[in-house]
Amino acid sequence: MMQKNSGDIKRIEHSLKVFAYAQLPGIAESFDENTLGILELTALLHNMVWINTEFRGRYVA
Repeated sequence: MMQKNSGDIKRIEHSLKVFAYAQLPGIAESFDENTLGILELTALLHNMVWINTEFRGRYVA
């Protein structure tokens, strides 16, 4: 993620915020390790879809 967004501070900050905000409810609710991992992966996939749609020319700023 960091390599793909190299130099794009706004994207890097967005990705880190999405990941952190995804973790908050899981930690607060004491999710088990597996469920918390799924939550974190979902946050990462959110950003991968964003990058993929932009690559395909479907990104609208």
